[in-house]
Amino acid sequence: MLTVGDVSRHLLCPVCKTLLEEPVSISCGHTFCKRCLDESLSESQCPLCQEPVSTKPSVNEAIEALLQEFRQTLPPNPDLFSGEIDAVPCDICEKDFTYKAIKSCLTCLLSYCDKHLKQHQSKARFKNHTLVNAVKDLDKRSCTEYGRALELYCRRNECCICALCVKTDDDVIPVKSERKIREAKHRNPIEEMKMKIKKREDKLKELKESAEKCQVSTVHLFACGEGAWPRAVGTD
Repeated sequence: MLTVGDVSRHLLCPVCKTLLEEPVSISCGHTFCKRCLDESLSESQCPLCQEPVSTKPSVNEAIEALLQEFRQTLPPNPDLFSGEIDAVPCDICEKDFTYKAIKSCLTCLLSYCDKHLKQHQSKARFKNHTLVNAVKDLDKRSCTEYGRALELYCRRNECCICALCVKTDDDVIPVKSERKIREAKHRNPIEEMKMKIKKREDKLKELKESAEKCQVSTVHLFACGEGAWPRAVGTD
């Protein structure tokens, strides 16, 4: 009897090794995700068998229909995006089959699920992109005029700007540099406060030890006095 795993093996893309998305077939008969084929097709040869591609890749409607039916038979996946308050949807996934994003790219201004994040990180040109935990409202991190990432900080206007917003008389630095400067300013008072707290804790510990020593000495003196405290001067 066929299992879900048995069927899924025939619906995997040979490039990304996951379920096909927008399946397209080429003249040799192999089928790939459209995105994977676009990125892997080299010198008009099949990425799998290296056969020349003689015709334009076309959508494989039969496999697409089979994929839709197969996905409907899958059990609920906790990684799928279902509109939870704290979850962020992947911007690359299909509209009807979207996974939760695990990272957001502040350079691309897109959020990625695990699968699409791996594809993003596999490209050398994206190596230096800034990735953070998935965040909502990435549009607020982009320039409203040019739609680019706010990667620079303008000291004159005290605001974040994109590279196209820079004017000749602007004093700008990377946002990362400004963040480090501000963190350093806040770090010094915090460190001083921690040192003061540590000194007080050490002093309190010292006083506590002294009190314990005094108590031990008092008990010792009492024992040496044969069980009686010294009588006060002028008392019977």
